[in-house]
Amino acid sequence: MSFKWERMYKWEDNYEAQIIDDVRDVVKEYYDVEDEYDLTKEQIDDLAQFRDENEMSIMWVGFNSLINNWLEENEPI
Repeated sequence: MSFKWERMYKWEDNYEAQIIDDVRDVVKEYYDVEDEYDLTKEQIDDLAQFRDENEMSIMWVGFNSLINNWLEENEPI
């Protein structure tokens, strides 16, 4: 009988949500802002460079989420 992990996606969703929350907390503390949307374009560019330099990190998903949310809010298409 081969190994099965029923509903593994639920575990993955929980980990992803925790990573996103942790990245937001660290970024807000580092830049001393109340909200991620208070970041400047220069700070977002800095975070994007950091994200790109660490694309193999498990934390990448958190940086990507934060950056994309900021861009959607501040530079809508």
